[in-house]
Amino acid sequence: MLIPPIRRRGQSASIGTVPDIIPWIRSYFAAEHAALVAVLTLAPDAKARLLAARKHYGPGCGPHDFSYPDEPDPDRARKSIERRLFAVRHFDGFDQAIASDLYQPAPVLSMFAGFFVARRKIVARANACMSCDASGRHAGRPCRDCAGAGWVMVGAERLDLTAPTGVTKVEPPTAPESRATWDAW
Repeated sequence: MLIPPIRRRGQSASIGTVPDIIPWIRSYFAAEHAALVAVLTLAPDAKARLLAARKHYGPGCGPHDFSYPDEPDPDRARKSIERRLFAVRHFDGFDQAIASDLYQPAPVLSMFAGFFVARRKIVARANACMSCDASGRHAGRPCRDCAGAGWVMVGAERLDLTAPTGVTKVEPPTAPESRATWDAW
């Protein structure tokens, strides 16, 4: 269970001031990508990198959506990209950093993953709901697949995503469906 930290007006729930979360999240994305490349190339320190990232950034950090390959996969490693940060949504007790996938081909970047940060740790992760393109609405009604949240939790407890207290927009996604949701925030 998350215990909300005491915060002052204009502060992020996890880090301090709202701009402080942006470089912290970007440093996580760099560490996550380095760990992914190490795993895909079967670098001798791959497991150590991944464990160090999880220790520093929290149990909710990845990469989660692949297994260790039997053979090196340098082509897949070359095709991977560091996530792009689109926005940070603020909730009572945590923030949600919204980013691209590790394998999205530029220039079409859509919202894919949400990382939930509380007290300088990633405590949970979610993927954008594919039924409603992370908007929470489908055909004018709350989306049934994500219960109107726009996000589907991945291996974590369910967090209340229905009432953000604010949004800090960083960079717009280029995919039209994601851009429409981003613009609506």
